[in-house]
Amino acid sequence: MVLCCLNFANTTASAEPLKLNDGANSYESKAISFALADMIASDLKHYLSESHFVHGPKCENKQPDCRQNLSFELDFQVASVDLDYNGDNEVIVNYIGPNVCGSGGCSSYILLQDVAGWVVIGEFFPGERIELANTISNGFRDIHFYGKSGNRYQCIYDGSFYKC
Repeated sequence: MVLCCLNFANTTASAEPLKLNDGANSYESKAISFALADMIASDLKHYLSESHFVHGPKCENKQPDCRQNLSFELDFQVASVDLDYNGDNEVIVNYIGPNVCGSGGCSSYILLQDVAGWVVIGEFFPGERIELANTISNGFRDIHFYGKSGNRYQCIYDGSFYKC
């Protein structure tokens, strides 16, 4: 699903670039595991049953006993940041994997730990170039991201979810 976009290309509000790290630390891994578990399981199931593995191995010279191993890899570019200034970090993750990214890039998710566990409170696409705005909406920092064309878009927290 592509969620788009409030275009703020002409806004002058300052923002700071968010550095996404390759891979996730222990805290971020827990956030990803709980908030994105169903999506990861669904992506793996799709990969197994509809995309690659189910069609069998692709071997040279049509060998009669050609075999394959499962090659399904997900990569995460992740940052932890306190978006609501409560002392607890939220997690922003750029989710990279087979059949989940397109020619425009990959989606990013904003994860929050609440009393029920980790939940997704925002999604935007593409998710590679992100900035934290110095503006706040409903207690959370606004987030900017850039499309392939260079246009800047903004995500604003509405009290329960980031609207992008």
